[in-house]
Amino acid sequence: MNSFTFADNSGLHGTLCFGGHGRFIKDISMFNLPPRPPAGAFDVRYSDDRMIWIPDGASESTARVILTDTEYPLGLSWNLIDQVSGYRIAIGGNDGQISEISGMGNLTIYDPLWNGCPHL
Repeated sequence: MNSFTFADNSGLHGTLCFGGHGRFIKDISMFNLPPRPPAGAFDVRYSDDRMIWIPDGASESTARVILTDTEYPLGLSWNLIDQVSGYRIAIGGNDGQISEISGMGNLTIYDPLWNGCPHL
């Protein structure tokens, strides 16, 4: 499964998985995260409160990532192990910087005003 790792300037990090078609996952609720932590606690999750996102097969399927209480700059690294092409990340939502990603890579987000929502 593909993964993103977010690491903030204080050394805290979180990993989210994505991709595939769910063929090996019998119960997606296994990937539900506990309730969001209180203010001041680092947290990384998809907007549906899971740690995994499986595209629904639509050509423009997207997932929103929610980051809370991160210290910038924020490192974002990815490891794509499936052979599906066309994964993109939009920093700052639909109007932000869009980059196609493949293989392994990383980037640094310097601006805390990027809305906390990379979209796949």
